Amino acid sequence: AVVSTQSTGKRKVMYVKDVTEIEVKSTEEACAQVWKGQEKRRKAATILNDRSSRSHSVFNIRLVQVPYDEEGKQILLNKEKIAISQLSLVDLAGSERASKTNATGGTLKE
Repeated sequence: AVVSTQSTGKRKVMYVKDVTEIEVKSTEEACAQVWKGQEKRRKAATILNDRSSRSHSVFNIRLVQVPYDEEGKQILLNKEKIAISQLSLVDLAGSERASKTNATGGTLKE
């Protein structure tokens, strides 16, 4: 994935190009997606860390709370009562000092 910038009026917004956004309806579904992402991460052993991350990971959680009717069956489309919150979890690739890791070749380059 490539980090790009996009102008929106006077502001520049950073975003990850070709990112995947998945809607989930439960904690279990969200956890499954986190683990799916974890499986794709690249790791390598160094003298400081036997599972040093070689890739960045960004996991955004956006919670949307909407009101339901009195029976709890229909969503009420009242913009004044919709609450949206977002939590971003970011794990940057290993930042150990290269001179202390004894990493070589491709692992050092990463």
